[in-house]
Amino acid sequence: MTMEQKPKLVIDHLTVTAAKLEDGVDYVRECLNVDIPVGGKHELMSTHNHLLRLGESIFLEIIAIDPDAKKPNHARWFALDEKGDEEPKLAGWVAATNNIERSLELAPKGAGNSTRISRGEIFWHMSITQDGSMPFEGAYPTLIMWPDGPHPATRMEDKNCTLKTFSIAHPKANVLKTYLDGQFEDERVTILESDDVQLKAEIITPSGVKILL
Repeated sequence: MTMEQKPKLVIDHLTVTAAKLEDGVDYVRECLNVDIPVGGKHELMSTHNHLLRLGESIFLEIIAIDPDAKKPNHARWFALDEKGDEEPKLAGWVAATNNIERSLELAPKGAGNSTRISRGEIFWHMSITQDGSMPFEGAYPTLIMWPDGPHPATRMEDKNCTLKTFSIAHPKANVLKTYLDGQFEDERVTILESDDVQLKAEIITPSGVKILL
């Protein structure tokens, strides 16, 4: 791949963070009127999650610190160490790439380093920052690179939910767009300028279109 070429970024999953996993699950259930299936544990990060399939290659993740796991000697991802008693919210998104090292070269400064993560027999590479923060406070995607083969979403229980739209509001929306230019294009996604950072997803569910913030 030449320096002029940019790997394409594709929405992989949306991430809801919570101080406690059960609170995050309750929050998403209330928003979507859907029970979110159990996911698993991430040994490296001492976190655990629930996962909701939103398509063949996209899903929703609810993630929190695992209270039964030993605290790692490094910051946890998705700024989870900073949650405190903060209410659950849609706090970040993850974009898939087929060349994570090149995508990180094109990402904002401080977007992290490629780190190998595993859970059971599944492994992947993900951009992790040293302090656990997310680029643009979660408005720029964390990057992920899966191995060849079926996407993990294909193995998740299908609750008949689909992502309809995803909006990203940020005070520096134009700068954010500049970083994504030539890498990311999705008609479901809009990037808006706002005084506050806010992510919003419209999700089609069996009981209608629901909003997740």
